Amino acid sequence: MLKKLFVLILLTFTSNVFSHQVTCSNFDQEELKLLKNTDWIPVPWNNGSCYFHNVKTKEDLSVFESE
Repeated sequence: MLKKLFVLILLTFTSNVFSHQVTCSNFDQEELKLLKNTDWIPVPWNNGSCYFHNVKTKEDLSVFESE
């Protein structure tokens, strides 16, 4: 049950991220556009900066490094 709730929350969150433009004080919009069609999503902090979450591997990065 807890796993289903987590998945529902994650899906709701990711749909909100993709349906709304996320702004990050530590990255400009052009950099964030590079994440499109990848497994990475920006996750905003309360202070306006962002970290990145990989929806497949569940890895979190505070600084996104291009591969």
